Amino acid sequence: MRAPVTVGVVGLGSWGLTAARTLEELPQAELRYVYDRSPKAQLRLSAIFPAARVARSLDELLSDETLDAVVIGTPSASRYELARAALDADKHLLVQPPLALSAAEADELVRRAGSRHRRVAVAHRFPFTPAIRRLRELLELGDLGELYYLDVVCHHSDGLGSERNVLWGLGVEQVSLIAYLLGDEPVEVRAAGESYAEPGIFDVANCSLKFANGIASHIHLSWLGLERTFRLTAIGAEQTVVIDDNNHELGLRIYLKGGDILAPKIPAGDPLRLACESFLKAVRSRRSYSPAAMREAWTVVGVLEALQISLECGGSAEQVGTRRDANVVPLLPR
Repeated sequence: MRAPVTVGVVGLGSWGLTAARTLEELPQAELRYVYDRSPKAQLRLSAIFPAARVARSLDELLSDETLDAVVIGTPSASRYELARAALDADKHLLVQPPLALSAAEADELVRRAGSRHRRVAVAHRFPFTPAIRRLRELLELGDLGELYYLDVVCHHSDGLGSERNVLWGLGVEQVSLIAYLLGDEPVEVRAAGESYAEPGIFDVANCSLKFANGIASHIHLSWLGLERTFRLTAIGAEQTVVIDDNNHELGLRIYLKGGDILAPKIPAGDPLRLACESFLKAVRSRRSYSPAAMREAWTVVGVLEALQISLECGGSAEQVGTRRDANVVPLLPR
């Protein structure tokens, strides 16, 4: 049996705490360190994770040469610097999305990882969600016929006000969802928003993404509503698929052209657990390393950056400025 991947988790907020608990349960991983710069958090971490060491500083964690990987779950503004420090210490990385707050920073991290032959993964939720993966299969099989467009509505307010605006609070996962389903990045984006609760902070945004093949997608974001809402509609010439949130479980319905409705059984699966398993498998893999395999780590950030520019310019059409590698091997599951 191969030795487990030794992991340290940095940032034990809601996401980081869940990630640490998940890794603690996985036989492929050894949760060796937990670290949060908050003294209050440090006091309770020993009781929560008795088998792990509570690091008193980031250097204590990164200086351990036997530590294979670092999981970063800190607020988005700090992830770039922490990720850079972890890569400089030759650690593999799993990061709470987004990887960074600019395409240039994300690109630098991916290049740095490539030069050091380290893996970088971003734990986007939807590519590891069973209902979304089933829709991707339907699209690949052509069951919907010609795909006309994708429409996403997402309202959610829990703990998102710490992000710079609703685009970076909610749009990160929705952009990764669209990119995953279509297996491509948009060539042009637009975004328009409103600031209601606080001047200058967009809390509502309407985004459109246009792809080279003519497919369009629309995303409506709001963190003002008290009720959590997620609804994805994929409109095709032969079928329409709707995925929505029902008590925090995503259900899928297929509307046939003749009027029948199918509701296939979707297997259960914890997206974060599946993302962790995928990351650990990649770290343990002996396959040759390819920097192009991490394209999605910076593609999503590039799209968000272009949307942010459009948002600030009142809905201007913006090109997505990500670099294009010739032989791209996707990191996200297919």
